[in-house]
This record gives sequence, structure tokens and C-alpha cells, in this order.
Amino acid sequence: MKRIGLTCLPGLVLLAAASPSPAANPTWRAILLAFAQKPRLAAAYHETEHVGLLYGKIRASGLWCYRRPDHLADIMLSPVRKRYGMNRKEAWSINAKGQRRTIALSLVPDLQILAQALQSLLSGHDRMLKRAFHLVYQAHASLWTLHLTPRHHNGSRSLRALRLRGTGSVLRRLAIQYRNGDWSHYRLTPVSWLACRKEGF
Repeated sequence: MKRIGLTCLPGLVLLAAASPSPAANPTWRAILLAFAQKPRLAAAYHETEHVGLLYGKIRASGLWCYRRPDHLADIMLSPVRKRYGMNRKEAWSINAKGQRRTIALSLVPDLQILAQALQSLLSGHDRMLKRAFHLVYQAHASLWTLHLTPRHHNGSRSLRALRLRGTGSVLRRLAIQYRNGDWSHYRLTPVSWLACRKEGF
């Protein structure tokens, strides 16, 4: 994910809320309920990112971890080991040497609105999500797609849209589009919470 304000940002965005079996034509309410019932979530990710014409495509992999009420972490394992995290008030990064950098979310509007969206979705708060984004939800059989477009009044300057795709109540894909043409695509796979615990989350 394009890392706003921290040279890297917690991908924070979407983890998989596993369910016993995918339901046909899942409703938006059912998806929110599935996330709301999970006190913590973990997913392995593979990211492909495009940042400007000079950089081409950048690839990375690691773990996304979420813990109630609002703790999100992007634990990058490749190509380098780094940690990124945030709650409702601040975001931080930790490099391989253990050096930590922290910034208040109020100073980075784009990061703040993305944090609000992800935390709202993962906690199942529909109203909080709609405050920050125009929402379009579509479902066909067990497949669903959620389009999120930032509202103009929320201070977002670079985010154009988010697109999430899942099967039943498991998130499989996340795409982030920026106004300058940059983008980030994620493939997500649910993993045991032990993977996050082993990384100290």
C-alpha cells in the first residue's frame, strides 16, 4: 500500500473474517456482522504497487494483523523487514533496528481517513464507514465487491477509491487507487493469529 506520511502505511486495510461456509448472495449486513464477531484477525498478503513512472512495480509480502478495538499492523517480511501500525490517534513505523517513528493521524488527513475506514469495517460499524466514504456494495452468488469513494469533506487529498472483493465473509482482494495514477493491489489469505503473535503483535 502506498505509505502516506510514514514512508510506509499500515495496510491495514483488510483482513479476512472467516466463516464456516460462504453464503449465497451475502448481504452487506451479513458481511459487517462477520467482521464484528471477530475480536482479532490475521492475513498473509502479497502486494503489487505502482508508484510513478520511474519506479515501475514494487512487490512486497507480509502479515496484516487487527486487534480490537482499533489496533492495526502491517508487518512487512519481504523485501525488507519493517513494521507499521496505527490506532485511532496515531500511526508509527519501526525499522529493522527497532527505531520507532510516530505521527499523529490528525496531521495526515489521507492516512486518518483510511484508518477510519478500515477500523470501521473491521469492527462492523456501518455508520462510521459511511461518514468517510460513499459506499457501493454488490454481490453475485457468494462473490461480493465493495467500492469506497472518499467524501469531499473529509480532507482526503490523494485517495481516489478503494475496491474490496471477497467470497462469502472472507476478504480476498484489496485495490487502492490514488488521484495521481498510483495504485496498490493486495492478495489476502487468512492465517492463524499465532502468526501475528510470533511477530510480537
